[in-house]
Amino acid sequence: MANKRQLKKRVNRIINEVLEECYTLEFYNASKRTQTKSFSDEAIDFKNKIIKEINAAESKIQYKAIRNKVDQQAAEWVKKMNDLQD
Repeated sequence: MANKRQLKKRVNRIINEVLEECYTLEFYNASKRTQTKSFSDEAIDFKNKIIKEINAAESKIQYKAIRNKVDQQAAEWVKKMNDLQD
């Protein structure tokens, strides 16, 4: 079972990777600025929402559900980022 600290670190790492990819894509392709900005905002909003859920979680079942939600969102973001790079 992941504790709150580990789960928060995982979320922060994923969000930082997404933001880094957005900024890199924006640097090399300025025409995608609006798309990357929207994507960055979505990632930050998700982070804020999921951190609140982590803080409120009290059982292993809740942590597992949050971890699954984070993994699912990360997979969706990978697909979305790949589409942006084309």
